[in-house]
Parts: sequence; structure tokens; C-alpha cells
Amino acid sequence: MGQIANGIGVSAGIAFGQALLMPPALDFDANQRLGSSQLGAQQQIFAEACEQVSASFEPLLAQFTDDSPQAQLLDAELMILKDEEFIGAINQAITTLHLPAHVAVHRVTQQHADELQAMEDDYLAARGNDILSLGKRLIRQILGEQLPDLHALTSDTILIAEDMTPAEFTALPLTHIVGLVLTQGGLTSHTAILARAAGIPTLLNCDLDGQELTNGSGLILNANAQTLHINPSAQTVEHLKTSQAKLKARQARLDSIRHLPCQTLDGLAVPLLANVGCEADIDLLLSSGGEGVGLLRTELMLLNAATLPDEDTQYKVYLDCLRQLDGSPFTIRTLDIGADKALTALKLPPEANPALGNRGIRYSLSHPDLFRRQLRAVLRVANHGLVRLMFPMINQPEELDAVLQELELCRQQLLEREQGYGEPALGIAVETPAAALNLDSMLPKLDFISIGTNDLTQYTMAADRTVPQLTQAFPTLSPPLLKLIKLCIDAAHRHGLRVSMCGELAGNPTATALLLGMGLDEFSLSPSGLLEVKEKILTSRIADARKLAQKALNCQRLDELHSCLATVNCAAD
Repeated sequence: MGQIANGIGVSAGIAFGQALLMPPALDFDANQRLGSSQLGAQQQIFAEACEQVSASFEPLLAQFTDDSPQAQLLDAELMILKDEEFIGAINQAITTLHLPAHVAVHRVTQQHADELQAMEDDYLAARGNDILSLGKRLIRQILGEQLPDLHALTSDTILIAEDMTPAEFTALPLTHIVGLVLTQGGLTSHTAILARAAGIPTLLNCDLDGQELTNGSGLILNANAQTLHINPSAQTVEHLKTSQAKLKARQARLDSIRHLPCQTLDGLAVPLLANVGCEADIDLLLSSGGEGVGLLRTELMLLNAATLPDEDTQYKVYLDCLRQLDGSPFTIRTLDIGADKALTALKLPPEANPALGNRGIRYSLSHPDLFRRQLRAVLRVANHGLVRLMFPMINQPEELDAVLQELELCRQQLLEREQGYGEPALGIAVETPAAALNLDSMLPKLDFISIGTNDLTQYTMAADRTVPQLTQAFPTLSPPLLKLIKLCIDAAHRHGLRVSMCGELAGNPTATALLLGMGLDEFSLSPSGLLEVKEKILTSRIADARKLAQKALNCQRLDELHSCLATVNCAAD
């Protein structure tokens, strides 16, 4: 009969192969203590392990150009290995707690990972797994653990491991490794980004407890259905081979539209942009046929930073992104941080309800030095090309006035320093009902708006979007949300402004025609979903989309709305 395990699927695809289990990290006594005379030797062992792991990156880096996503993620790992605070924390743990080197690495990386994984932002929290995985690699090096020689593989193999660093993934011989299953990790881990870029079917956070899985077990990894079939039956094999053939044909169709102009059947051009967190994501969006950045999450530069990035550091990051885009739209969102995103570099007090606390633009305005540093960097970058600057969580015109005053102050500061600056287009992320209802009073001072449906749904429904049970009860597509979206689009159009959408709803192909019919001007979504949405746009007519929108906006219940959309999408398929 076979068994089935479930996980989180990464990149479309189905892989057939034999299992190869990578050994888990060596078990050791985390309470071990050493005498004072042994501590210097342990610090030397740790230093040598860092050097050896760093040296192992050199041949990997040589395979890629400096601006490739692989090189950038390897560089990020190298930065951690060379970070003085990281090294100092482990050396301090060795000397003050009398720990062996491997125990100190385990303790420090676990502590740092716990801090990151406590965050409500999935992308930021996923960095905790990256830190843990790098720590395990260092521990393996310190303890001299020997791993299987993957380059000796001769048959199609699906690799099973706890987790994997970007460097370890980059070193994989993908000729015979056709799939990857990790028992940890999340969609936004750096390894997941590389797996998507490589197009290798991958299952993350896969629960294999109780499964009869050994080296050589026959496997089918169905990343689309988020399942791993262990020792499948002949019937299952035949069924999934048929599915695989259909998937390959569909992917070929999607690949064929990659470089087509993104427009409806009746000729309406619809910009298709991407939400990104780093330069590696920009590579992915450009290779997927995306037309620019609709949202740069600038708070990600704080992820592993021991201190807040200065103005020049931010300027360089933004300028590198601008040059990489080579004239395509580039939207920078100011830091969306607060008590809901506890970062190492920021000492934030705990809040009883952080989602309703000092976050987004509230935090920026209450920390003017931090805010001005970022505004000056963006203004300087705008001197080199077209930049759009977006402010998160603005709810009322008084907040927007305060932001514009800060922006003017930054212009004056740059003039006094005799530094050039440009004028970015200004916009806000509409993320609350208050922002939607206050738009008419703010739009005369703006150039665009972007609707953030994740938070807009959360605040409209009074349902925490990080709680799975509530997500099911209050889906991302509902009658009240559609009414708020339509309110925003109509208000912006009355003022001659374009409307973008940067929430998850923009990446839902089921809603594409509906959003077009409601008047949405551009979509911004995860790079991995661009072609699915593009296909829907290419096969839509605006007249039909408007009829669908009118019908959907008259729906009063969830089941009515779902039936309305299901009929249209089934007909299109």
C-alpha cells in the first residue's frame, strides 16, 4: 500500500527516486563542561572550523557570477561566519561557561534562532532555520563527522535531511539528486529560494515520524500536492507518472508565455511586479518574466544585523537593486517593523497585542533618527533612476502629513550636505479599513497606492492572520474585503492615481479576472507565482472581467462568492 508523509511543497514538480537519508546531527551532551586549561584549545578548534567551512565555499562561489542568487546567499552565510559578534558570542560562551566548542556553537545558534523564530513575519522567522542549519554544519566540522559522498550517486535519488544551508544546497550534484525532503525549514528559507530557482521539487517541514523509511526506499515526491509517497504501489506510480507528464506540459505552456507582453485579450497592458526581500529575489523575478519590484521589504536588511544599518549601507543596497532592475519599476517600502517583528538590532519592549501596537509608520515616526536615515538613503537613490517610495500602515491624513514633513526635512539635510537627491513617487500601503475610508483626504498628496490584502483582511475581520484556524474561518477573499478593495480603487481613480496590490490575493490566479474587472492597475506578488497570474491575464477580456466583478460585488455570503468565481475559473480551465 505504501505510506504518505506531508510537508510544504516548494516549486512545481513530481520526482521519482530512491531515498538517501543524511545522518542527523551527532548527539552530544549539551551540559558538558571543561576545565580552564582546555578553553584556549576549544577556541582554536572553533576558529579552525569557521575557516574550514568558509574555505569550502570558495569552489562553490567560483561556479557563479557575483550577482547570482547562489553567490549572494553564499555570501550571506560567509558574513555570519566572519561576523565579529557571532564569533565573540561563541568564544565568550566557551570561556565564561567552560563549554566545548561544539556545545558553544549549539547554544549560541539555538538562542539566536529562537529569537528569530518567535517573530510573526514568516520570512524573518525562517532565518532562524538558516542559522540553526549553519550551526549544525559547524558542529559537524568540529566533530569530524563524515557524510555520504553525493558525487558517487549513479541513480535518481531523493535526498532526506533535517535541514540544509544554502552552501550545502549549492554543493549538491543535481544530476542525480532529483528531489529534496527536509524535516525542517519553511517556504521563505534561503534553501527554499535556491530550490525554487533550481527547479528541483522540494518538500519542507515534512513530518516523517513513524514512517518506514530507509536508504533505498522507493519514493515519489509530489511538491504540488505537498506529499511524499514512501514505497508506493504500482497504481500510485502509474497515476503520478501521468500527473507528471501533465505538469511538464503545463510548465512548458507557462514557459512559452514568459516573455510575452502582459496584456489582456483586448489589449489592456497590466504590469506584473514582484514582492522581494533581497537581490536574489530580483534575479528570480526577472527570470520569471516579472516587470519590476512592487514591494521591497527593507526591514530584511536588519535580519542578522547586530546594529542598525547606516545611511550609506542602505543607499548601496537600494542602488544595487535599482541597477539590477535596469529601468524597471522599483518600489521601496520603508521599514515595516515594531513589536510584531522583534529584530536583534532593535530592543523592542513587549506588547500585549503587537498587531495593534507600535508598528509600521507608527514605529518610524516615533524613531525619527532611524526613519530619516532611511529617507535620506531613498532620496539619494532616486537621483539615479525612477523610484517609488511607499509608507506602511498609514491610517489617517495626520500621519501622512508627519511623514511628508520628515521627507522635507531630509531634503534640506541633503542640500546642506551638498548631496544630490531625486524625487521618488510617493504612495501608501492601504492595510486597514481606516486607511481605505480616509483615502480621499490623502490621495491629493500621493502618486499611487498599493493594497496590502494580508493586513487588510486581518483588520477587517478582527482575525489574527498567523492563526491557521482563523485563516480558514476568514479567508483572503470575502464580500467585505471586496467592497473595501473596490472603495480604494474607485477613490484612487477619481484622483487619477494607479492602484497596485501587494498582498497574497494578488498572487491568487482564482481572483485575477475579478481584480482586473474591479479596476486593479497592477499586480505585485511572489516571483514564483508570476506566470500563473500572467496566464490568467493573457486569457481575460476586460468586458467579461467587469461583469464578473459586478456579480461578485453583489455576493453577500462566502459560499455565493466562491460559487461565482468557481464557475468562471472552471470554464476558463
